[in-house]
Amino acid sequence: MHVLIAPDKFKGSLSAREVAENIALGLRDVLPDAKTDIVPMADGGEGTAEVIFGALHGSWANCRARDPLGRQIEARYAWIADCKLAVMEMSEAAGVRRLAENERDPLRANTFGVGEMLFDAARHGCRIGEVPIIFVERRQGQSKLSSNVIVESIIMPWRLKLRGARH
Repeated sequence: MHVLIAPDKFKGSLSAREVAENIALGLRDVLPDAKTDIVPMADGGEGTAEVIFGALHGSWANCRARDPLGRQIEARYAWIADCKLAVMEMSEAAGVRRLAENERDPLRANTFGVGEMLFDAARHGCRIGEVPIIFVERRQGQSKLSSNVIVESIIMPWRLKLRGARH
């Protein structure tokens, strides 16, 4: 018997690879002669960079960025050197995981750190080809974008360009 194990992550507990490896261990107990292939998957949200990193044998690039409240952090993204491909997750810099529960304020939070990550990748030779943004857990009737996000998306390229000119 040949079994393909292709799970997504168990958010907050195991990465997709860890889930797959644990399923394979359990399966070997029940079907010791089964051949298993592990192919971690992702749905385009958190964990996607890690899955692509593993599938394309990438490395992790670290860069300085700002969290949603403007504090300096160390962020990372998957770097696939062969094709100068950077795979990033917005949550790395702008995710809720970066904030304590009492800091979660959409009127103060921003995504400037994501732009800093993009700028870092551009300095390494990447061209920005696509920036998918996925909105989740949005209640019916709520706006997808606050006025801060709209203004920030207009101003950020200029701020990054000016910052790059000074380095």
